[in-house]
Amino acid sequence: MSHQQIELTKLVFDENLYPRTGIDDSHVRQFERAMEANVPLPPIIVARGSFVIVDGVHRYHAHLRRGLKKIAAVLKQYKNNTELWRDAVLLNSGVGLKLGQDDSLKVIEVSERLGLKEIDIAGLLRTSIAHLRAIKPRFATIADAKKSVGDLRRVPLKGSVRHLSGQTISKEQAEAMLSAPGQSYLLCCNQLLSALKYDLLPPEDEHPSLWQALRELAAAIPRKRAA
Repeated sequence: MSHQQIELTKLVFDENLYPRTGIDDSHVRQFERAMEANVPLPPIIVARGSFVIVDGVHRYHAHLRRGLKKIAAVLKQYKNNTELWRDAVLLNSGVGLKLGQDDSLKVIEVSERLGLKEIDIAGLLRTSIAHLRAIKPRFATIADAKKSVGDLRRVPLKGSVRHLSGQTISKEQAEAMLSAPGQSYLLCCNQLLSALKYDLLPPEDEHPSLWQALRELAAAIPRKRAA
């Protein structure tokens, strides 16, 4: 498939049509190092007309960081955003950087919003319907404060808050989940306990905010248990 050099300023990085939940900084650096070594990178895929990046977001960001003006790209025609989304997910779930667990949840959420069927979503994620059904319930719903109480919005759950699956949560809980860890809170606690046991934490005079947070945590536990 032939490609051409496209100006970076023309390209559109649409996070709503990006199958991942964020940019992997280490992956961008890998591309930067490859470029420094004059290793040729495959062209990115761009939607003709809208110039939305379909595949190659990390390569795009690597070019931006190096201050380059153009990037090799293949222009493809898409009938609509659903067709574009299908291609974006398939290209990101194949070779290269694999989709993570949170990415898969985003794919499910966006795909269902676009009206894709269960069998189609399983195909996009290259998994079985049984596995898809196992991870599908990992959503909570939030009442949109700007609309009626009955107007609920689904939000994907990270591993640490998966116990909230199927529940209705507050707007404040949803905002707090943005900073929740991907792993379980038990793992976080064990890591912190190990750091305390083996004196791995920095001294308080070097990191007072950390020790203040520890004191707040210690005070919050009995209050939570009493409630």
